[in-house]
Amino acid sequence: MKFFLHIIVALICATPLFSQSRFEKETFDDAEYFFATEAYRDALPLYLQLLKRNYRDNANILYRVGICYLNLPGEKAQAIEYLEKASQKASSSYKKSSLKESHAPLDSWLYLGNAYRVNTQLDKAIEAYENYLRVSTKISNLERDWVQIQIDACKRAKDAIKNPIAVSFIPLGRPFGTKNNESNPFVTHDERMAVYTVQQKFYNAVYWVQKKNGNWGTPVLLNPTIMSDGNLFPVSLSDDGKILLLNLIDLDKSDIYISRWNGKRYTPAVPFKEINTKYWESHACISSDGKTIYFTSNRSSSIGGLDIFFIELLPDSQWSAPRNAGNIINTPLNEETPFLSVTGDTLYFASQGHNTIGGFDIFYSIRQSDGSWSEPINMGYPFNTPDDDLFYVPVNATTGYQSRYIPESKSMRIVKVLFEKNNLPSEHK
Repeated sequence: MKFFLHIIVALICATPLFSQSRFEKETFDDAEYFFATEAYRDALPLYLQLLKRNYRDNANILYRVGICYLNLPGEKAQAIEYLEKASQKASSSYKKSSLKESHAPLDSWLYLGNAYRVNTQLDKAIEAYENYLRVSTKISNLERDWVQIQIDACKRAKDAIKNPIAVSFIPLGRPFGTKNNESNPFVTHDERMAVYTVQQKFYNAVYWVQKKNGNWGTPVLLNPTIMSDGNLFPVSLSDDGKILLLNLIDLDKSDIYISRWNGKRYTPAVPFKEINTKYWESHACISSDGKTIYFTSNRSSSIGGLDIFFIELLPDSQWSAPRNAGNIINTPLNEETPFLSVTGDTLYFASQGHNTIGGFDIFYSIRQSDGSWSEPINMGYPFNTPDDDLFYVPVNATTGYQSRYIPESKSMRIVKVLFEKNNLPSEHK
């Protein structure tokens, strides 16, 4: 009888432990799902919950918390603390992420370097990158070259910060400036119409707005008419407002979609078949005259990663075959978010591969008399930062729009960017 009582008591005592273990496993699995799908804001509280329980010193979870913070606007400084701790337990024996894994992978040094870089701790970033190169004996030459590019970018950033350009960022008033993050602002060259995205709780809302008597009117929610459940993002609007280009990301696929103004509303967005392939097409913009579209793709004919391509409208109203913008513009790394000036003679774009000061920077290039593009020019600090700078829409040589994190509002806001003319290279004066 005593034997059975001991078993019953043991089972009763073990039940809470079993429940706790199962809860932690389920929490971890949920966090891993969000992490894998890059839903970092959803993954973060779950990992933090585990740290507060029995995994305070688990380097694998610390590493993942650091990456989550590194991908959240306004919270990137918090990544440093967690990645510093994780990198101290980085091990080449790390196999895969699990609750049983107590070490961090070696690339925690790489992410620590990124965290220092985007927070402008550039000497520490260089040291972390060099540590990563020292401990990582099995990485490819391509990855080693990429890390060296980050080191060089940090050195350029130190010089750029000493020689800033004069530029102002003016947050737009109502109807912009809600408490939610705003992104992908495209404003026509005459500053008469705009489309943009607002991050709502359960979906991404696409809005269209135009000016009335010099003031922005009431935004119109486009999701119902373009048939978006939150995975379509506006990337370009023709100057007459008749063509809306959008990007759709669905799991591991990214395509360009097109919607047209039918006189009353925008039509349901459909795939832009002249651009899309089985590869990744992430962005497209249409020229002011509607006859040229520049877009980004990592198709097999790219020089490396995402390249900028273009198509032209033919006399029979068909689009030409895509052509690569060439190796003056494109590099072995990624180019992104091309936009054209109103005349079509200046191309603005983001690049990892030119002389950046960290991550993506915005560059511009001038079309030459022979049709070629000039060597791209970095638009300078603090317009460009050691973090990723990706989406800039010019309306003229000294004015444009983009989304930037505004500490006072604790959110991404659409801002008007004003450059002082005497800070621009001679081609733009």
